[in-house]
Amino acid sequence: MQMSLTEDVYEWITRESLTEPGNCILIGLSGGADSVCLALVLKELQARMDLKLLAVHVHHGIRGADADADADFAGEFGRAHGIPVIIRRCDAPGYAKEHGMSLEEAARELRYGILEEEAEKAGADAIAVAHHQDDNAETILLNLFRGSGLKGLAGIPLRRGRIIRPLLCVGRRDIEVYLQENGESYCTDRTNEDVNFARNRIRCQILPKACEANAQAKEHIVKAGRIIGEADAYLRSQAEAVWDTAASEKYGEVNLLLSAFCRLEPILQKYVVMLALEKLSSARRDIGAVHMEAVLALADKQVGREIHLPCKIKASREYGCIRISRGLKSESAGEWEFIQDIFPYDPSEKIPENRYTKWFDYDKIVGTVSVRNRRAGDYIGILPKGSKKTVKAFMTDEKIPRRIRDEILLVADGSHILWIVGYRISEDCKVSEHTKTILQIQAIKKQ
Repeated sequence: MQMSLTEDVYEWITRESLTEPGNCILIGLSGGADSVCLALVLKELQARMDLKLLAVHVHHGIRGADADADADFAGEFGRAHGIPVIIRRCDAPGYAKEHGMSLEEAARELRYGILEEEAEKAGADAIAVAHHQDDNAETILLNLFRGSGLKGLAGIPLRRGRIIRPLLCVGRRDIEVYLQENGESYCTDRTNEDVNFARNRIRCQILPKACEANAQAKEHIVKAGRIIGEADAYLRSQAEAVWDTAASEKYGEVNLLLSAFCRLEPILQKYVVMLALEKLSSARRDIGAVHMEAVLALADKQVGREIHLPCKIKASREYGCIRISRGLKSESAGEWEFIQDIFPYDPSEKIPENRYTKWFDYDKIVGTVSVRNRRAGDYIGILPKGSKKTVKAFMTDEKIPRRIRDEILLVADGSHILWIVGYRISEDCKVSEHTKTILQIQAIKKQ
């Protein structure tokens, strides 16, 4: 006997340990079929799994009256089904223009930032989003056509940080049947049919043709993705095992030691380069296979040859090694200039008690340090044991006037705020007895 969609999802959640009894789950609710299905299934399972539910709808400021209608629908849906719904608005077009990214990328970054911010405020244990099996197959093909490495070909991860995907075990058709059987309405985004977008071409044209050739094409693509994911994890572990032999790290740079590095299998060389780039920047989306190939090519170049990569990373051919380093040049922001320096920590040295010179534990910083104003999803560590607070909440608690909050400069490592300039630094990157390397940042007012 075929199980219901709800039972399929229940078994999937249980088998993959996506939640625990008593968890608070924040649902990303767009109002589309997928997110409506996700919310309804979790509502069905709420008592059985002892879950607390709430939902967030993000209005991206893109689709005019259609987006307004989606927000209204989300609010009404929540009231009808006893799920508290928070409606948040943002300006994706303005954000895209300001940061030089596509509208789709801007909307995604803002959406996930808002979901993280609301999850932090609500004390949510997980953020459930509605990607399903068809989305996974589309992503694998899209990454294949873009020339992705194995990680991209593994597809959509089941979990990433606080994000979980309970519907990855079911397909789009299963969702449509479930909603039809339950008499549930949902919103339709007309842009999903616009084949000018690469993902939509795959969804509307390529995958249907693949399913004509083999009715289980989508399932086979997803299964291949799982196998590729296992291969990716294995190769990563092998690269980590040879890391100490093939590379050395110090003060914001990695040296690939060519005497050992060149003896590795070519696939392991790529993974060692990938690990090196990851250690210098958390912005994996900006670093692709073409950049890794460019680094590998330096092994055959003359000494002194260098290339520049995304995230202010530079790779150069040196005697006996390829040096990969993260830029630490000064950064200007309005009336201020920020100067960065890296040096070994000497415990006998006193940490500066200067409002505009701060020391950080360099090894606790995972990405590229930048200076900017606040964004949705920004947070700062406020207690040594890992408690975090959104920057918005911090500014409210400190009674910082609203009129100046958007003007205050932040030293950021992604969404993690290292320093709210003029106020405090994050507990998560403070110098301790375990610190080996210092990142010093000075904020100097221009004359």
